[in-house]
Amino acid sequence: MASFMTHHPKLALPTSSWFTMAIRSPALPLLLAACLLLALTGGLRAEPCIAVYWGQNGFEGGLREACATGNYKYVLVAFLNQFGNGQVPQMNLAGHCDPNSGGCTFLSNDIISCQRDYNVKVMLSLGGAVGSYRLVSKEEAREVAHYIYNSFLGGASSNRPLGNAVLDGVDFDIEGGSRDHWDDLARYLKAYSTPEQKVHLSAAPQCPMPDYFLQPAIDTGLFDYMFVQFYNNYCQYSSGNAVTFEQIWNQWVSANVSKVFLGLPASPQAAGSGFVTPDELIDSVLPIVKRSEKYGGIMLWSRYHDVIYGFSPQGKNVVYEFLRWDVATSSCGRRSRESEEHLAYAGGSPLVPFLNEGGNVGGGVLAVFVVELHPQVVEETGVDCRLKVFVWEDALWSRAQADFLLRRAVGLQAAGNIVLVIDVGE
Repeated sequence: MASFMTHHPKLALPTSSWFTMAIRSPALPLLLAACLLLALTGGLRAEPCIAVYWGQNGFEGGLREACATGNYKYVLVAFLNQFGNGQVPQMNLAGHCDPNSGGCTFLSNDIISCQRDYNVKVMLSLGGAVGSYRLVSKEEAREVAHYIYNSFLGGASSNRPLGNAVLDGVDFDIEGGSRDHWDDLARYLKAYSTPEQKVHLSAAPQCPMPDYFLQPAIDTGLFDYMFVQFYNNYCQYSSGNAVTFEQIWNQWVSANVSKVFLGLPASPQAAGSGFVTPDELIDSVLPIVKRSEKYGGIMLWSRYHDVIYGFSPQGKNVVYEFLRWDVATSSCGRRSRESEEHLAYAGGSPLVPFLNEGGNVGGGVLAVFVVELHPQVVEETGVDCRLKVFVWEDALWSRAQADFLLRRAVGLQAAGNIVLVIDVGE
């Protein structure tokens, strides 16, 4: 299959741009390969990789409202903060409703809407900084797991505090009580997981490693997501503490866990220390954490503080696992002039109106790509794509972020799924 080139006369690449050097380097095709591969194999619309805790402030808005923002991929309903030690389990949702008297069953509709309409995983969070919880034996861990499964997950009970909706999993935010038997609880909960109804597990340890309460549980390797709290501690990020921060981060991504999230306060008031601005996150922190294949995104405490400060709307376009483009679905599956003329979008912003008006986006268009699937892939899958992709300089774009993406994409080079040609303009 032949390769194609495209050039738009209005899209001149600034000769002084640092990106000129990157475009002419052999690494840049891999960046686009990473983006297109992700779009074709992981869904055609960009999704945020942000987790947020909801439930501890009645002024943060509803659960469905949080999901509908499009800012979050995971919402952690906090907290089931009384259980174990022979106690009757109780949940605290602050000013939202009283789950212990049946007053929160209306949230079932919100949970279902989050999952179905917004593709958000909704998980129950255990523990928190204030509560009464501990496990005194392995048998009690089994009993608590049984209660959680029947009351919040795929089991059955006449008393389900959040109604009949089935949550996606359980988060361990264990900050007090005993250190014992959390590993047993994780094993018992994971045993309820099936191919049809997975039970996802996450944990929110403090950044010092090993974690005082949860390390034995983490070492089981059963946790899908690790929301590490890089605040209120010596290992939090600051410009003068970047070396320590990176050392501790590297310890966490070496742990036996699928994905590690960078836990941050969503506003300066959300924690005693450790807040970083969205600009600091983009320019200084993400280039460090995104070097690891295990980087999953960021976790924010909490939804209330995110509403007040507006952290996630400022940062969500750059905390994706990769930089992602929305790719028009009709460009795949057939060869036609229509498919050849489809444009990719970057950062979720439609580019076509700007081109039709002869204008620029942000700091100007930086490059134009044409992408085709490798002939062998076309033969094996029957999918045939040809895409024009325009890349431009955006206010959220940083050199460090782009440099990281170029390095990250190298890992996808061996896939051999893409043939592309670059026209950088003159």
